[in-house]
Amino acid sequence: MIQIATLGDVQVVVEEGLRKNPPEKLYILHTENERTKTKFDEDLEKAKGKDKDRIKTQQYKDNAEKLKKKIVNDFDIPVHLVQVDKYGTYDVIREIQNIISKEKKYDTKLNGKDFAINITGGTKAMVAGAACSAYLAQTKMYYVLQYNEAKGKEELVKELPVPPRVKSKNTISGSTESTTSRILQRIWESELPIGRAKLLESFSEGMPTEVMKAEKKKDKKTGKYKKTGKYNKKTEFKTITSSLLNFHLDKLEDAGLIIRTTGKETLSTGKVDRKSKFIDLTEFGQLHAAYPETIGDLI
Repeated sequence: MIQIATLGDVQVVVEEGLRKNPPEKLYILHTENERTKTKFDEDLEKAKGKDKDRIKTQQYKDNAEKLKKKIVNDFDIPVHLVQVDKYGTYDVIREIQNIISKEKKYDTKLNGKDFAINITGGTKAMVAGAACSAYLAQTKMYYVLQYNEAKGKEELVKELPVPPRVKSKNTISGSTESTTSRILQRIWESELPIGRAKLLESFSEGMPTEVMKAEKKKDKKTGKYKKTGKYNKKTEFKTITSSLLNFHLDKLEDAGLIIRTTGKETLSTGKVDRKSKFIDLTEFGQLHAAYPETIGDLI
């Protein structure tokens, strides 16, 4: 199991979260220090009592590095630090998605339930991003109670329910990836912004699509082929024409997933189109490109 935790003022919640189900690896999402080294030293020298503790607590990057060393020493597990924007909900979602995607490429057997996200620490924006990620990736989600919240011998670490994702209605022969969502994914995988002509060219060999084909068997008596009632999966290549691409790009733009601008594009023929359309993803589009099965009800 791989755990991802958001870090805020209270570091112990990250350590406590490891006790629920000790992970093989930990990622800590933290923010930048609130003060430069010089400013930190100056403010700490002037501060008294609890203000000193508060100033130390706000050096989030430094504290994350110290916590990493402590966890490696105490729990003997690898720890990776990831810096995020403290008010960037989408930034947190994007970083968690990158972590999960990278780990799944390394081990193709992993699924959502092999990840746990500890959403206790950090700003409200970070917590919101972490909780959204748990839903989108269908991971486990942990919350660590403060000692005064726990009653008696109640466990400090709570596993929160993650609502199941509704399957997209926008399917092709059982696949959750519609033509529109697969075009969105192709945009996401490209160097952005991508010219429309280049995007169309990327589908020159068609879009590989899995379809279920009815199995047929030749009748010995009649010589005719009859359906056996069985279905086999087959890959077909769907032709993406210029007009079809425009149709799907319109749907993506209407849903707020992409933006289109006019610019200069050098075509594969060597000609230059000075009024070419360029496509880029919005933050919303980046999110849904990472989880294409979620866009069914948007388009």
